[in-house]
Amino acid sequence: MEKQKNGELSRMFGYAGKFHVLTVLGCVLSGISTILSMLPFVCIWLVIRDLIQAFAAGDISLATGSAHYAWMAVVFAAASILIYFIALNCTHLAAFRTATNMRKSAIHHIVTLPLGYFSQNASGRLRNIIDDNAGLTEGFLAHQLPDLTGAAVMPVAVIILIFLFDWRLGICCLIPMGISVIFLKQMMGGDNAQFMGKYMTALETMNKEAVEYIRGIPVVKVFQQTIYSFKNFHAAIEEYEKFASGYALKCRIPLTGFTVTLNGTFVLLIPVAMFILSGVSGQAAYENVVLDFLFYSLFTPVCATMMNRIMFASEQLMAAKSAVSRVDEILQEKPLKEPEHPLIPADASIVFSDVSFAYPGTKEKALDHISFEVPTGKTVALVGASGSGKSTAASLIPRFYDVQSGSVTIGGVDVRNIEKQELMKRVAFVFQNTCLFKDTLLNNIKAARPDATREEVLKAADEAQCKGCSCGEYLL
Repeated sequence: MEKQKNGELSRMFGYAGKFHVLTVLGCVLSGISTILSMLPFVCIWLVIRDLIQAFAAGDISLATGSAHYAWMAVVFAAASILIYFIALNCTHLAAFRTATNMRKSAIHHIVTLPLGYFSQNASGRLRNIIDDNAGLTEGFLAHQLPDLTGAAVMPVAVIILIFLFDWRLGICCLIPMGISVIFLKQMMGGDNAQFMGKYMTALETMNKEAVEYIRGIPVVKVFQQTIYSFKNFHAAIEEYEKFASGYALKCRIPLTGFTVTLNGTFVLLIPVAMFILSGVSGQAAYENVVLDFLFYSLFTPVCATMMNRIMFASEQLMAAKSAVSRVDEILQEKPLKEPEHPLIPADASIVFSDVSFAYPGTKEKALDHISFEVPTGKTVALVGASGSGKSTAASLIPRFYDVQSGSVTIGGVDVRNIEKQELMKRVAFVFQNTCLFKDTLLNNIKAARPDATREEVLKAADEAQCKGCSCGEYLL
């Protein structure tokens, strides 16, 4: 499991290319910024110490170091902000390149896949995987990863500072942090660790159903099936709601415990400080305990901030890993095999010889030992009930899929032995679902051949039986 997690992170960084150096640099700078952000608290404590000691001595002029420590606090805070700003610039540049490369890799690979892949994977789902999942990795690398690095560096500095003054008060600060880690593990570990994958699947399904529902509205209204068509979309919404609200309910108690524990440090800190004070004698010892208590009072919110960063970064890490895995699923899809020695069909005849085919992921055969012939120049109609395999048979000719047994030939050549470009030249498509670009009819018809002349377009429209629609009037 750990190896798989590391593999997902490695692949995420791999998409950044040379820009992964900026990710590393940004994380290092974020760690430095985190350390610098804690030093102003020490400086503020030193200012308070000087003022208290000066007041105790009855002469405020003795607080000579207060101004110096105050300026140091300002310098450390400014340096922390500046370095963090530079760190985020580095991680943002790397994150943008990573997301861009993920989208490019997925799109470049998708265009090599057979058209049958797109009938099995709706456009809404693919858009969600490519666009939204790449965006998730962008957010993680740009913001959460440097914050997570800072949160990882902070415990070391926190432990050093905590035990630098009074180890007893330091332990009082560490105990709530330890308990909060247990609550954090309950939210992110166990069954919840697998939640993000299920959540993303439900989100993809909802996107897919939404796109299909909207695209199908004209057909649905024609056949007066509005209520029935909404069922799948409604079911997808309910499935998504089940995961989203279910996870929220699961995390309700752990999150409450996490928040209360982190913000309840004073429940331990104050009683322990009072107990220590009751056992000291002398003005100097009393002042030291009070000063130590003030330091831990100032420093406790830093610990809470650190743990909150870890919580949010851990959630985003789960989402980013799931996103990379889903993009990888697309990249692992195999294009149809190109022939090593392509052949040229002798004519346009089509022959199905004992063809059997089942769609990916199903056991039931859509075509079972089918044989027929379409001679050159003849028109053949496939007639049958809905779902009987008519469209499936047609989709095997241009290799939307490859047959499991038997063969489909054009001009005496198995379609698997015809080069893709040559096969596409010999097959014309008239899909059941029309798709027009938001452009003129002229440019829609020229989509396959942008260099075609107006006369050639009009001739093609005429041969496609479009003459009766006065097509020429609308081609501009």
